[in-house]
Amino acid sequence: MMKSNKIPILFFIVTLMLSVTFVISYNRINADTRGPVKEVMFSANKLVKAHNINFEILDVKKTNTNDTTEVAVLMHVVRTGNSNFGFKANNNNFIENVWLNIPYSNQVHPEPFPTDELGHRVTFHDIQNKKDMKPILKFQTDKKQLDKSKNARVSFMIPNGKHYTKYSLLIN
Repeated sequence: MMKSNKIPILFFIVTLMLSVTFVISYNRINADTRGPVKEVMFSANKLVKAHNINFEILDVKKTNTNDTTEVAVLMHVVRTGNSNFGFKANNNNFIENVWLNIPYSNQVHPEPFPTDELGHRVTFHDIQNKKDMKPILKFQTDKKQLDKSKNARVSFMIPNGKHYTKYSLLIN
């Protein structure tokens, strides 16, 4: 009779210990998560002053082919300090944090090699070291998805410590 009473008590103690261990591990792992993301909508040709970077989107052009759409975004970017783009310390490659955001679809990242207004390729060295530039970012996406969405936008997420601000421009 005594043995049958010990089994439920032992089971309860083991379950309690596992639960406490799980809670402690969960809190330790998630203690340094990135902070919340705040979205700010803005309009074209409006200078946005953000942490360590000022930018404006000067022009957005959509070009349709048979089943794809190319969205070309002309930006004016002025870096005012070093940033941590792409979750990397002192990474000034802001292109890692720009994407075409189509609701209920996959995010579309820009082609890996942007160009400038004259059609010259913007190199990684330029992105890391130049303070002022006007890159053209090109995105390829499925024409049907872009046509279906009334809220497609170009988004640019800028880190500020442990918080992020996502600046979005509607393109429809």
